[in-house]
Amino acid sequence: MRQGWRVWFMGVAVLAVGTPSHSHAQTTVCGVLSSDSEWRAETSPFVVTCSVVVPKGLTLAIGPGVEVRFKRRVSLKVEGALLVQGTEANPVLFTSNSDAPHPGDWGGVTFTGSGQEGRHTAGSLVRYALFQFAGSSGRTGVLEVEGAGPSLEHVVIQKSAASAISIHKGSMQVQNSTFMQNSNSQAFGGGILAFSSTLLLEGSAIGENPTSGSGGGIHAVDSFITLRHCSVFKNETPSNGGGLFATDSTVLIEGCVFRDNSTALRGGAVYAARSKVTVSNSMFRQNKTVKAATFGAPAEGEMLVQGAAIYVIDSTMTISDSTFLGNQATSDCAALSAVRSLLVVRSTTFTENLAVGNGAVLCLEQLAKGSSITGSSIALNTSEKLTAPSIIYLQAGLFPAFDGNNIYGNIGYALLNGTSEPIQARQNWWGTADEEAIRGRILDRSQDATKGEVVISPVLSAPIPGWDKRVPSLGTETK
Repeated sequence: MRQGWRVWFMGVAVLAVGTPSHSHAQTTVCGVLSSDSEWRAETSPFVVTCSVVVPKGLTLAIGPGVEVRFKRRVSLKVEGALLVQGTEANPVLFTSNSDAPHPGDWGGVTFTGSGQEGRHTAGSLVRYALFQFAGSSGRTGVLEVEGAGPSLEHVVIQKSAASAISIHKGSMQVQNSTFMQNSNSQAFGGGILAFSSTLLLEGSAIGENPTSGSGGGIHAVDSFITLRHCSVFKNETPSNGGGLFATDSTVLIEGCVFRDNSTALRGGAVYAARSKVTVSNSMFRQNKTVKAATFGAPAEGEMLVQGAAIYVIDSTMTISDSTFLGNQATSDCAALSAVRSLLVVRSTTFTENLAVGNGAVLCLEQLAKGSSITGSSIALNTSEKLTAPSIIYLQAGLFPAFDGNNIYGNIGYALLNGTSEPIQARQNWWGTADEEAIRGRILDRSQDATKGEVVISPVLSAPIPGWDKRVPSLGTETK
């Protein structure tokens, strides 16, 4: 195994790359390939002195243990097919030819056409490979895809001055791969940038990718994105969507962890607009909204800050069997903010979330008919607002169907009705069956004549079986 190699997986740092020694003379490559080619370890490293093109109808195969070293601003363009056939013990390395490499030293790899050219009609495939220090000349991606892209398996893309992947009107499948410490100079999607595309990521990690625009980890527009058993962590943006930004898209999130992502505006983990988002069996942990000065954004941007974990607007969002833990908002809405959307939440736990302002767990505004929050636990969350702190904050519009929930141990009003209309919150467990005590934890007409009543009767006399065990034991509740 090449000295210095490790693996990144699920956000845990276990990859370090040293400067490998070479036992063979280097091979210089440049220009357009004239026939099918195979690059082998015996003649490695391959030093690319001018951009190389794999024309339509031809295939370039790169074997285990090969190093491909690019001179400054040089790239690889694939019009035919590329087969990168590394192994766990002998991965393929794509890197700078500089003795002191830096992000942006070389260009990247561009895939065009159908992706089924050459003798490998199933399309290009990249297995067990590391790409680093790419992204020169204003490239939007280390791997730039126009049309069908390569399948990626056990690939690491790191330390580059571009998104790891930039895909336009294409499709890709990515498995067991890691995109770390990349930053797009074009301002969007430090990890992945997708336009009008279909992208499946399984068992992969996207972490520590900063961007000056929206979507620190992933930026998707008019796309279909599926994340299964992925980790999205420590991505950051001064705009919207620290972990994931999606507009006019369909997003499926299954069995994923979003942790420690940051935004100076909205959606520390996820921002979605005009999209359909489905989340199941996932964790949103310690995501945050931060003060704009952290990223150098305009100070007035702080007035828009909401949704340390998720912010969704003009969308449909379904969340089931998931957990929101320890998310922190510098102003409102530590866990979830939903505006002009159809929101369905079931069998989900919200605990230890913290908001300086309103809605330590939920901020709700103009929800669509059919919205519901059922079978969920909301416990041990804190709002630090000096006047009228709230855990669930209905700002305007309809209140969702709300029953079969456990709401207890929170600091702040459990529910604040910010409208003048009555709302229904029957058949819930509030930590006690004493309705007078429960009303003391709800801010409605009984305490402020300008607000609508919250109807709580009948209340449940005990927690929903099983859900009280998903959070710590009862704490002291205060308004």
